[in-house]
Amino acid sequence: MAIMNFSMLAAVSSIWKPIIGLLDWMNGGIGNFGWTVVVFSIMLRLLILPLDIWQKLSMRKQKAKMDALRPQMEKLQKQYANRPDILRQKQYELQKGSMNIFTSCLPMIFTLVIFTIVFQGFREYIVNYNQTIVTNLYNNVYLQFFKDNAEAISQACGVQVMNGEEFAAGFIPSYNYIVRSGLVDSLNNTLVNGYRPEGWLWVENVFMSDTWANVIPSASDFTSTKIGGIGAEMPTLLGVSYDQLMSPIINNYNKTNFWNIGRWNGYFILPILSIATSFISTFLQQKMMPMQVTGDAAQQKQQRVMNKIMTYLMPLVLGFFAIMYSAAFAIYYFVSNLMTTTTSIIFNVIMRSADKKKQNEQGPIIIQQPAEKKRKNK
Repeated sequence: MAIMNFSMLAAVSSIWKPIIGLLDWMNGGIGNFGWTVVVFSIMLRLLILPLDIWQKLSMRKQKAKMDALRPQMEKLQKQYANRPDILRQKQYELQKGSMNIFTSCLPMIFTLVIFTIVFQGFREYIVNYNQTIVTNLYNNVYLQFFKDNAEAISQACGVQVMNGEEFAAGFIPSYNYIVRSGLVDSLNNTLVNGYRPEGWLWVENVFMSDTWANVIPSASDFTSTKIGGIGAEMPTLLGVSYDQLMSPIINNYNKTNFWNIGRWNGYFILPILSIATSFISTFLQQKMMPMQVTGDAAQQKQQRVMNKIMTYLMPLVLGFFAIMYSAAFAIYYFVSNLMTTTTSIIFNVIMRSADKKKQNEQGPIIIQQPAEKKRKNK
């Protein structure tokens, strides 16, 4: 069921509001946020598929132009081997009309923009989700427990809990009243039964990371703005602390020590899959990308090494976010990478087939070998 309403969404920055609203609407129909993220990721990749194909076609054309210029590039290297400044200028002039730096950088720019928007949207959604869960647990379980046990608490503590169907004027639903009335175990069972984390396949809580992380966030995790923290604001919990409210649930789900593997939130499966598919996608993208080649052979080699380092560094950086933040984001990252990889493979197969068909139509290229010189008779 949907966990937010539009009044809550109004407080969120308008930049991320469309994504949060869409996720909440989809989750209301699907009923599980993990599968909601899967469907959302597929929809997003299909939406941007035309741009992805256009970008692949553009890079393919540029790569073909650069490959055609390679013999002339090598000729310039030999001609100006001892004059590097002139060599770079001549190379730049030769490839100026064939190389579009923006198109070559587009995959990285586009990936970063989409990553930033989706990541922030997920972050805001998860913040609102956790705040809503705690607020609902307080209002619908904790306060309701006072109402259901008003007579026993009043007699044990000498206070007037209820005034008709409402709390008595000035009454504060203090956790100490529950302790004094001997109803702690009953309250704890009620809290545990009133909360169930949003799981997905092997992940116990999709709003926590698919690692050895705790299933239920501690108070410090709940409010922390550091890497891996939720960054939520603590809701107003009159008469009870977060630890008192959540302790029975934490004890029921969280690990007691690191080796309590059965109570890990996940097993690093999503982060590993995310990084692996990201590397494959990057590798396929790298093969299609045209290389701007300037300078002598040593400088070109250094440039290619740096390009590869920068290209393969991104999967590690984004993989770090898949490890540190929620499994929901890791699901998005994995599904998105998987679809990108699949699209690249299909595109490459189609292009190879088209190239082969074109080559067959043109017929085989016959290369005439130079005639051997006759030996002079002695």
